[in-house]
Amino acid sequence: MPKKQPSPQLLLLPEKAPDICEEIGLKWSGAKALFAAKLLSFNPSTSRVLTEQQSDELRFVGNLMAICPSIELVKKILISLEPPYAYSAAKIYYSWHRREWLQIPEEFSITNEIVSDYLQKLAHSGDLEELLEHKATASTAIKIAREAALTRRRS
Repeated sequence: MPKKQPSPQLLLLPEKAPDICEEIGLKWSGAKALFAAKLLSFNPSTSRVLTEQQSDELRFVGNLMAICPSIELVKKILISLEPPYAYSAAKIYYSWHRREWLQIPEEFSITNEIVSDYLQKLAHSGDLEELLEHKATASTAIKIAREAALTRRRS
């Protein structure tokens, strides 16, 4: 999983743990519980100003703690990741179906096979309305592509 390189460097605009907790809706007792459970690599109570890694770590794990009903569930969700948990939620996501963290592809590529399979499923389900919406979208896209091709030929 992609993780930022550890940096002991302080942020340009220093952040404090209580401020981050307030920003993400995490009670201060929750931050202390994360440290006690060894889910934070630093003690938020004694760290006056956080490094970039500590800020990332508190945001990542703290957001989980803010929405999870228990520290045990947070531990289960994090089990496949390596500590310290300074991951970016913009680069990975938790698949509840697979119960694992997955990397968000830098570019989402949709192949013809995926599109064809999807359209076949719609056809077999009898979802004519959805198929007609896709037909209209495809028709518009074809018209735009034709106009762009004509413009390129003229240039």
